[in-house]
Amino acid sequence: MRHYIPVNFSQLRARACWDQPSTPQAPPGRYHSEAGIYVGLSVMSGAIKYACFSDEDTLIPADEREILAGTFDDIPPETWHTITPMTEYSLLHLDFFGLNRQ
Repeated sequence: MRHYIPVNFSQLRARACWDQPSTPQAPPGRYHSEAGIYVGLSVMSGAIKYACFSDEDTLIPADEREILAGTFDDIPPETWHTITPMTEYSLLHLDFFGLNRQ
């Protein structure tokens, strides 16, 4: 299922680019996105496998897809997920979006 970052959200922070050696491995690299925060995935080179789960303990993904270089996707708030590099030269960047509370 495709989600979109709401237009009234702004970028709150960004992570340095991850490559295959620096990407946390799954399991135990299953993450839960924060409440009210969308994560924007940018694949710079190679490809990644993204899988989301209905809860922390479920083994079978509710959704799984390959995201190729030059494409973007987003992770909605409060989603259990894994990100796995598919090639040795995979490079991805994460941006975090939410309501700016200044």
